[in-house]
Order: sequence, then C-alpha cells, then structure tokens
Amino acid sequence: MKNKYWNILRLIFGLAILTLLFQKVGISKIIEVLSTIKIIYIFPIVLTYLLGPFMGSIALKLLFDKINIKIGNWRFFKHYLISQSIGLLTPGKIGQFSLVYFLKKDNNIEIGKSTSIILINKLITLAVISIFSVVGFVLLIGKTYAFNLAIALLIMFSTIIFLLVSSKSREIIKKYILRKYAIKFRGFSKTFFKYFKSYKAALITNFVLTIISIFSGVVAIYLIFLSLGMDISIWIIYLVACMEMIIALIPITINGLGIKESFGTWIYIGIGITSPIIISRYIVGLIMKYSIGFLALIFLAKKVKTKELTYHELR
Repeated sequence: MKNKYWNILRLIFGLAILTLLFQKVGISKIIEVLSTIKIIYIFPIVLTYLLGPFMGSIALKLLFDKINIKIGNWRFFKHYLISQSIGLLTPGKIGQFSLVYFLKKDNNIEIGKSTSIILINKLITLAVISIFSVVGFVLLIGKTYAFNLAIALLIMFSTIIFLLVSSKSREIIKKYILRKYAIKFRGFSKTFFKYFKSYKAALITNFVLTIISIFSGVVAIYLIFLSLGMDISIWIIYLVACMEMIIALIPITINGLGIKESFGTWIYIGIGITSPIIISRYIVGLIMKYSIGFLALIFLAKKVKTKELTYHELR
C-alpha cells in the first residue's frame, strides 16, 4: 500500500515538472510549432517506433534460443511488445518482466530461467546506454561530469554483479526477499552463469542488436524533428537519448517522467535548438509511444477475452 501511494506521488511530481516546463516555454508557442508538423512523417515515425521493439525482441529471443527454448518470432514479438507497453506504465520498467508471465502461460517456460535471461538482456541494455551516456557527457556537458557519471555507473554495476555472484547475497535474497517464492525461481543462477561461460558470442550479438534497437527509436526522434522543420545530427540524438535513459533511472518520478524531458531540453538548447521545438518533439514522441502501448494492451485484452469465450463454448 505504501508503494502504491509513493508511486502516485512520483507520478504527480513528474506531471508537475512537465507542466512547469511547458508553462516556462509557453503553451501558445508549443501549439504554434505543433501546428506546423508535416503529417507525411507520421507513418514513418510509427513504423520506426515499432521497429525498435521488434529489434529488441530479436535480441532477447536470441538468448532464449541458445538454451533450446523455441518460440515463434511473431508470437514472441507480440508478448515482448505487450510487456514493453506494460513497462511504460510501471515504475522502473519493471513491467517488462511481465514477459515472464506470458512465457510461462503460453510456453510453460520456467520462471527462474526466463527471469534470468530477461535480466541479462536488461543488463546488456544498461551497459549500452551507460557507454553512450558517458560519451555524451564528455562531448555535450564536460569531462568532469562524465567522470562522475562513469564512477557512479561502475559502482552500480559492481553492486549488481556482487549481488548476483556472491552466494551469501543470493541466500539473503532467497531468505528475506523471495521467501516462500524462492522455489519458483529455481534455475535462475545456473542459467545466468551458463551464458557467461558458454554463450559469450550470443551476448556480444545481443549487445550489437541492442545498439541497433536503440538506433531505431532514435530514427523516430530524428523524423519527429524533421517533421517540425529541424534537421539535427542523428548521432547527437543517439547520445542524448542514452543520456535521458540514464537520467530516467533517478527514482523520483515514474520512469523519469518530467526529469528526462527537462534534462533533454537543457542539452538540446545547448546545441542551438529552440525550446518550443524541443518540447513539441517530446509531446509527439509521448503521444506516439503511449498510443502504440495502449493499442498493444487492447490487443492483449481482446485476445484474452477471445480465449475465455472459446473455453466456455467448449464446456
């Protein structure tokens, strides 16, 4: 219950930051810029926003295939897209782990194994955005800030690795956190270490595909800027996008809502982009992303309803 109220407060705080940001820039100026958007770019923007999750699902499915867990590409993509959509609405993208539920329900994949693989995938994603974020801080903010960020990220990764590698820490997690549910995560550690011992090539391939997956989303942002009459280096957008994702890890709002937009606005202004265009880009991006997310969730609800209907008819 406490977490529920805390998350509501975080959501309100994030929306308050966004509201203040919009007011500071000027609602009328933002509307004026949005009215100039070139509709011809809408379809390519939606397509590239979908391409990101598709590439992400390929990267993750590659890891599942390595331990002979075979799932159809289309089926896996649907589950992945739905879990991504849930992740948009939940703190810290934890909702992405809902994929564990779908894989267990439809393919009877052990919770411990699927959780381990998804965690590996998330750690690789975190490694990718960390590397590009540090580069972005060096080029766009300053070496001192980049150094501090690098140290903070190294501490974070070291802590995560220690918790996963240390047998004592794993026992503490089982005893005091998972408790009676620990048995459901049987096979987690064995699966986790197996990848780093036997499937290094798969991890490297996942790393490369993750870079491409992020790039797909960056192309969508590039097209949004173009639709608003602004041509920006796609590589600058890539660095800023990764920096925003790192900033979004600060847990004072839901998924960095308000914080990453404020941070991104500050960076883009520094390279000469006007604030109304920047805010308009965020508005279009949020509308696109959440619209795709809600449509995916509606598809799931319809699918579940159809299954239940068929089941009752058979009875």
